[in-house]
Amino acid sequence: MSGEPRVAVVTGATSGIGAQIAGRLHADGLRVVIAGRSQERGASLQAEWAGYGRYSRGRACEAPRRSR
Repeated sequence: MSGEPRVAVVTGATSGIGAQIAGRLHADGLRVVIAGRSQERGASLQAEWAGYGRYSRGRACEAPRRSR
C-alpha cells in the first residue's frame, strides 16, 4: 500500500487550527479534503494549493449541535 496516495479529511479546515492542520498535511504531500462552514474560504484554499500541483477538494458543511 505504500504506493497508494494518502488522503486526509480535515473538519473545521476553513479557519483557525483546522486550516493550519490542513495546510501542513497538504505541504507534507497528502491529498486533503477541506471540510468547513465557509465555502468561500475552502475554495480560496483550494485555488491557492492548486498552484502547487497537488490534489485538494473543498466541501461546505456544518455539524449541528446534538439535542440533549
